[in-house]
Amino acid sequence: MEDRVNVEIILKNKCLGYDIFDKFSNLRLISFDTIRIRQNKKTKNVNYSEVQFCEILSNLLKVEDEFVFEAYDKKNHFRILKKKINCIFSISLNPNIFINARNEIFSSINDLFIEDKAIVGHICDGVDYFWQNTEQLENYISYNKSYAHLKLIQNPYFRNDRIVDIEQNPGHSHMVNDLWFGSSWAMWFGIDYYQYIPENLIASFKDGYENVQFDNGARRVLLYEDIFSFDRPENRIIQQKFREITGMDVVAHDLMNRPPENIDPTIEILNGHFENGGTKMMKRYLNNENEMIEKSKAVKVEIREIEVIDNRWKTISIKVDNITL
Repeated sequence: MEDRVNVEIILKNKCLGYDIFDKFSNLRLISFDTIRIRQNKKTKNVNYSEVQFCEILSNLLKVEDEFVFEAYDKKNHFRILKKKINCIFSISLNPNIFINARNEIFSSINDLFIEDKAIVGHICDGVDYFWQNTEQLENYISYNKSYAHLKLIQNPYFRNDRIVDIEQNPGHSHMVNDLWFGSSWAMWFGIDYYQYIPENLIASFKDGYENVQFDNGARRVLLYEDIFSFDRPENRIIQQKFREITGMDVVAHDLMNRPPENIDPTIEILNGHFENGGTKMMKRYLNNENEMIEKSKAVKVEIREIEVIDNRWKTISIKVDNITL
């Protein structure tokens, strides 16, 4: 498995324009040789040229609601997955290319969040991402990699199979309705993301290498200095602590089946000092059947006070209040 660095940014469709991708392609990170387009269930490959890149991508952005556009060489990959709600933009790079262009890459990503064109983004070591997110034991066997230390659970689809419980991994990710939830070496959070993970929770994280707020309120978090030191025990602790302090997994699990286009929150997490001694309060908005629903449509709210002990969340009180109009 070749080393690589993964960059992934979730962009707002309403802000999409060719200029976003042209800015990254002009960094000359990849010597493209092929362009691949997938639209309307058809795939087409063409030889790369700057003219083809510009014409094909510009046209797709103007006329297509959904498409996949890829440009790549033998080792590096540039991919745009435009969906009806958001656009997932990713780049996979040789580590040396990333190291040499890190400042330019950071600057380009910063601009997307400062200009409020992006919702969330992250950068991580690609090999580490693979192992933090693979459930299949076959992968460990194929690479002669030990899995004795891992927690195994029953495959929910095949009862006779066991899979790795990736929820135990500090670097596992959730992609929920085209939004990323996780803990990576470098992360960016836009204004729209705060409806899912409140900004004050992200701001409260002080254990990483960097936590910067831009003028418009968006944030960049760097967990540790060197992207390739991900497996140091102290960095794994930091990675896990970030997801716990922000409630990343709690929110992701609760939002698994909720539509992303509705900005009405179904869940809110607040910091403070509350009536029963909790330092966090989680509000889940419910309908008459006690199903989670958007705040504007809710008839009641479940309120949990939570105490954080050794970075673990413990519920100390639960009540349900009716919502009066």
